[in-house]
Amino acid sequence: MTDARFLPWARQGLATALTTTDPVGDAPLPLRVPLKVTTAVGGSASGTASVQLHLHGPADVVGIDPRQVRRTDPAPGTAVEPGYLPLIEFQRPDFPWLFTPASANSEDRLRPWLCLAVLEASEVTVQRPDDRPAIARLEHAGRTLPNLAQSWAWAVVQVPGSGAPADALRSARPGQALSRLFCPRLLRPRTAYVALVVPTFEQGRLAGLGRLTGEVASTAQTAPAWRTDTGPLELPVFHSWEFSTGEEGDFEALVTKLRRVALDPGRVGRRPLSVRSLPAGLPDLGEVPLAGALEAVSPDQLTGSAASDDLGTPLAPSFTEALRALLNTLLPAPAGTPAPAGLVLPPPLYGHWQAGQPTVPPVGGAAWLRRLNLDPCHRVAAGLGARIVELQQAELMASAWAQAGEVIRANQLLRSAQLARAADRLLHRGLAALDAEALLQITSPVAPRVRHGTRTVAGTVQGGGSRVPPAMTGAAFRCALRPRGPLGRRTGVGAADLLRAVNDGTLTVSGPAVTPPGTVTFDSAVDGPGLCTRTPDALLDAEPPPKDSPRYRAWLDFRSVAVRQQSTMPACHPPPPRPPTRLPTGDIAVSVLNALDPELTVPKRVAGRVSAPSDWHSADLLDPLLVAPSFPTPMYRALADLSQDLLLPGVGDIPANCVAGLATNPRFVEAFLVGLNHHVGRLLLARHFPTDQRGTCFRQFWDPAGRVPAPATAAERHDIPALHEWTAASDLGEHLRGGRHFVLLLRGDLLRRYPDAVIYLAQGEWYEPGTGLPSRRRPKSAPPGLSLGAPEHPEKYPLFRGNLAPDVTFIAFPVTPEAAIGDPDPAGSRPGFFVVIQQQLTELRFGIDTAEPTALTGSWRDLWWGNVPLTPSGHIDLDQPLQGFGDRTDNPLGLRWGATSAHQAAITTQAPFRAAIHASDLLEPPP
Repeated sequence: MTDARFLPWARQGLATALTTTDPVGDAPLPLRVPLKVTTAVGGSASGTASVQLHLHGPADVVGIDPRQVRRTDPAPGTAVEPGYLPLIEFQRPDFPWLFTPASANSEDRLRPWLCLAVLEASEVTVQRPDDRPAIARLEHAGRTLPNLAQSWAWAVVQVPGSGAPADALRSARPGQALSRLFCPRLLRPRTAYVALVVPTFEQGRLAGLGRLTGEVASTAQTAPAWRTDTGPLELPVFHSWEFSTGEEGDFEALVTKLRRVALDPGRVGRRPLSVRSLPAGLPDLGEVPLAGALEAVSPDQLTGSAASDDLGTPLAPSFTEALRALLNTLLPAPAGTPAPAGLVLPPPLYGHWQAGQPTVPPVGGAAWLRRLNLDPCHRVAAGLGARIVELQQAELMASAWAQAGEVIRANQLLRSAQLARAADRLLHRGLAALDAEALLQITSPVAPRVRHGTRTVAGTVQGGGSRVPPAMTGAAFRCALRPRGPLGRRTGVGAADLLRAVNDGTLTVSGPAVTPPGTVTFDSAVDGPGLCTRTPDALLDAEPPPKDSPRYRAWLDFRSVAVRQQSTMPACHPPPPRPPTRLPTGDIAVSVLNALDPELTVPKRVAGRVSAPSDWHSADLLDPLLVAPSFPTPMYRALADLSQDLLLPGVGDIPANCVAGLATNPRFVEAFLVGLNHHVGRLLLARHFPTDQRGTCFRQFWDPAGRVPAPATAAERHDIPALHEWTAASDLGEHLRGGRHFVLLLRGDLLRRYPDAVIYLAQGEWYEPGTGLPSRRRPKSAPPGLSLGAPEHPEKYPLFRGNLAPDVTFIAFPVTPEAAIGDPDPAGSRPGFFVVIQQQLTELRFGIDTAEPTALTGSWRDLWWGNVPLTPSGHIDLDQPLQGFGDRTDNPLGLRWGATSAHQAAITTQAPFRAAIHASDLLEPPP
């Protein structure tokens, strides 16, 4: 609500006609203000009529509708920083004055009928009966409660827009205008508090407690519910909540407290690695700098003269050649070949399965594989990944098996299919050894399902016009001529022999019974040229229905029409017989054998039940599936748990309450992830998990939970592509998403106290501050309507963030360190980026700074609690002037301390704080 305005009070309805003025202070007010209402009367008895009314007052209220409460600050159960004023907001803009029996005085001051009291938990006892509102009991009410003589200053109306207040109230949409109660108490740090909404008039207090007996006289007066000298007191509680305070210092104070430092690359981001006394005759390298996943940036790296993690001195060729020879040692060693001195087994060759390289070649092959395995620093990073797999192997295997449920069931089916295929091969081999005729008879049950040409085998045998009757391929014929059956023993002729003889024409099969000459049957007329029907005489001799049947007349008509039609049709003649042909048993046998080949039938059957992953390829469709489980956990946490000094070497040397710039180290991250995947592949294989060691189980090092915009797919969350997709020409450090990033490091209480602070990068722009002054840089604002993800957007939001104990937070952005620092010369057109740290934009908050300002602005922003006089209870005392705080020269609204509640709200409004730091102040610029 940037256009919010404050009004000192609001009245609606008949309350606007009240003429009794509030004298404020401790002066009493009438409980029932009489109000004379006069109205015009029309009709035959025209004139006016008057009636005496009494508006409801504090004595008529025993509770409030909880739906009227819009917001409380602090929220219930939260911790707030000292310096802010607790408040409660109501839906109705006139709610705090709804039952106040008076109108505002000439100074626009009007006491509310209720107030907000904030008490330490030790100062009050709150009882909550089941049948009545809660009751607060205080031993020293006057010394702990706010001064009711100044209650008018801590109830305010908020309306939007401009113009007359009444017009603003009338035109405001629901929810735009509201009322607010403050408690003007300076909160103590690390203290538990109870906030209470209680009545401010005595008769209202008694009514809320249920102790107001009898009718209220029209002339009765009501005094404040307590004074500064009041002792023990009971108050009805209309609304309450609890909260606590944290340590001193608000957002602005904590940001101002941060020191901008450029970290020393020699102390932060690298640690010495001793490469001495190595086994297997490897030469000594002495101490080399080992870079972590995060590192400080040196000026040489910003100019491009040094890679992000190059060693201070190049590796000696003798060392790399000796290490390569050791890594390429055969396993197991040939007989008679001694093992390397000091080693039982050669060191691991990280990533060789994914690279498809059994050894480290001197040249060619995968460049990233050579750098990873021949550089001791990168081997240390890969070894750290292997160490984490060893420490977490139980959890990793449990997760892997949980993901492999469907794969295990599919592999069981595939293994069963392999067994079925092996058994079918024996059967198929036996079928292939049979004669074509025997094969045709044995496989007759599947003949309707096997294709031969354009027809099935069964259709070819039955309708092909061959010499072989279909019955000779049936099971009954084969059974009748079985070798050990009666016919087989007497004749010595088998079913296949008879079929072959018939098919060759050496034997003739007797035909069916001969139809007498001249007889035309339906079967012989099906394929004939005309329609065969009965003769006219046969039709006339057909037995008619009974004459009394309804069908008799229809039968007569049909018979006359049929006879007439029959007399005009030509006579039917049987079709000429077709000459029998030879059945192609050899070709049919080939078709049957091909169709029954288990190399085709079994995989086709299984393919309908098993769907392999899209990235799984195998020459044999029945090979068990080999998959890689996915572990999407950001692995920087595991590395930090192992040692924070491995993630960010020298983290303990970072000064407290500082803000600095770092950079990611892609080579370390990639080497670490390769080590993770290499060792987890060996673990899975050892535990008989269905994998081939080429899968990429870990693809995430950083945590993308805070990425803006959030990743929409799993692929967008991954830091690296699959290892087997890394090209041979690519080098280590070239696969990480986005490459090398600028990282903001914050150490201190800011993000611990304000975890929802908004931090982003804003592109800089050059501007002229004034005539004769050098050009300066400032954050560039985004044009309206520009999409947040657009490449030309001047604001860059986090890619990932993480935390290190106890108070270190790092946030990476999609900008390289070189682009972040920019060029200090305006002619270079590279203004760089600003780090913007901004308080979360939420509802308005009110309070006073707890720290004395370091530089005065001449406005009310210079006010701090040291200027404000307080009562013994810690509440703001408006009867005393501000201490050490003169007139404000920068005061366009004419605000005055203690004038009205609207002035108090405007003065104590805490605008969200925003700080911008150029990246060149956080990184040491190049010379």
